[in-house]
Amino acid sequence: MSRKLRVGLFVGGTLLVLAIFVLLVGDVGYLFKKAGYTLNVDVPSAAGLDSKAVVKMAGVKIGFVQDIRLSGIRARVVISAESDVRVPIDSTATFSTLGLLGEKYVEISPGKSSEYCRDGAVILGALAIGFDQIGGLLSSLGGELQAAASSLRGTLDEEMRAKFKAALDGAAGAAGELRAFLAQNRGGVESLVQGASRMVDGIGQTAASAAADLEKTLALLRDTIQENREGLKADLAKIREAAEKLQSILDRIDRGEGTAGKLIREPGLYDEARQALTSVQNTTRSLSAVKGYVDFQAGYYGTSELVRAGLSAGLRPTEKSFFEAGLVRDPWEARFKFSLQGGWRFGRFTPRVGFIENELGFGVDYLGPSDRWGLSLEGFNFNRAESPRVRLTARIYPDRRIYVLAGADDFTLSRRREYFFGFGLTLR
Repeated sequence: MSRKLRVGLFVGGTLLVLAIFVLLVGDVGYLFKKAGYTLNVDVPSAAGLDSKAVVKMAGVKIGFVQDIRLSGIRARVVISAESDVRVPIDSTATFSTLGLLGEKYVEISPGKSSEYCRDGAVILGALAIGFDQIGGLLSSLGGELQAAASSLRGTLDEEMRAKFKAALDGAAGAAGELRAFLAQNRGGVESLVQGASRMVDGIGQTAASAAADLEKTLALLRDTIQENREGLKADLAKIREAAEKLQSILDRIDRGEGTAGKLIREPGLYDEARQALTSVQNTTRSLSAVKGYVDFQAGYYGTSELVRAGLSAGLRPTEKSFFEAGLVRDPWEARFKFSLQGGWRFGRFTPRVGFIENELGFGVDYLGPSDRWGLSLEGFNFNRAESPRVRLTARIYPDRRIYVLAGADDFTLSRRREYFFGFGLTLR
């Protein structure tokens, strides 16, 4: 073999290897593939997308970008898809980037339609956020943050900083006063907590005793039913006989016999009866507007370690007025005292006047939104030598019928002042 022939074979082999490498790495296989069909995608901008870019669907290559042209003020991307690939007509095409700084390609997100695109069909296009859009957003965000910081620096002038410092100093002083108050009244607080513990224990024992009494009552009721079974059967027979008699009376009325039958048969009597019934209904409606309620409450006084309990009942002729009477057991005098009051509600305030624990007095109640909490201030016994007796009570209603209470009694005199807490039950 001559030298020229060897050189020619070497150069030809090198060119063949180079051509195969270009086909594999350069992805120019579309030059040798059978022509498929075209799809059109209209987008606001095709910046960064090159002709012959790869087209994928579900991550699998299905074609390439054949052409990019201007359609009006939008960019039209012409895609050449393989003939054996079917693209639903409601699919969406987006421009994505391989990695952070890689080349762009077209990603088709297949839709759910059972119809597929034909040659020349147009599908929706959308722009994915790329690195250049992210940079623009970050730049805009940085400008806004800088403007906000400048505005904040302008707002926090010397006067505002002085106000902030004064507010912090006031909060520190309030915390110190609260700490001093707790230190001075530690004995009272501990006594109140111990009294609450004893009260809770007493309530538990009372509940256990009530459960035992209820069980005994149920057992007695079962025994009574067993002993009087025959009597109950006789009573049921009498009820059945009464029902038969009632049916007979109704049949006579239906035939027009007796007074009730005539009332039904004769229109004049019916009209008179109807007028009388209307009058009775009007009277009943006026009476039914009157609403009643019953209230029970008990409070534990931590200093005296005594329980003050009371029961009251009231009537509400209208939505805003009320009259109330009640009995309160005074644990210090070991006797019952009565109360009789009336009041009228104005918005959230309800002033009242009458007798409070055997003495003439008055009070005012304030109810919060939806009547879920309230404050009461009342004064009575104005003839007392030292000063009238004044009581402040706060109520919270976790339920419409149940509430918890706390307050200060006779708080105008330091030697008589006592704090209390408890619960109440209202039946309407």
